[in-house]
Amino acid sequence: MSAIRLGGNDIVDFELDAETGEILVLEHSASGRVMRITEETNPPANYPLTLSETGVFADLSDLSPNPGVVPYTPNLKFWFDDADKSRWFVIPNLIDTIGYPLNDPWTFPEGMVWIKHFDFDLDRSAPIFFGFDQSILSTSTLLEESFKCQV
Repeated sequence: MSAIRLGGNDIVDFELDAETGEILVLEHSASGRVMRITEETNPPANYPLTLSETGVFADLSDLSPNPGVVPYTPNLKFWFDDADKSRWFVIPNLIDTIGYPLNDPWTFPEGMVWIKHFDFDLDRSAPIFFGFDQSILSTSTLLEESFKCQV
């Protein structure tokens, strides 16, 4: 995964190796690499295994964020199978800032966390009111850690 995280890849597909069950990552580039996703041999000891262990939400039933968890909405909403998305971020050290130079990549403080949650409308024939008739699809987090991102 380190090669994928460092960027510069033109990933075009993910496939399952029928013999080993491993996930393969196919790259469309001059090298034409096929990479394997492997398990981290030494995961961080304090890495949360459940959503409740992250400490992001005060209440998982309605996804009320804890203090310091900031909701945001991008200017352009992406379409993803009609799923509704909610997003938050956390900057643990309040004196840290996000750098956004005009002609260079943005920089993010170490320890910053992004959270993205997907809900899916179970009944498309009726409009959604206050989250009824929705099913939780997934919630993911991304942790900035010295140029290594953990998903």
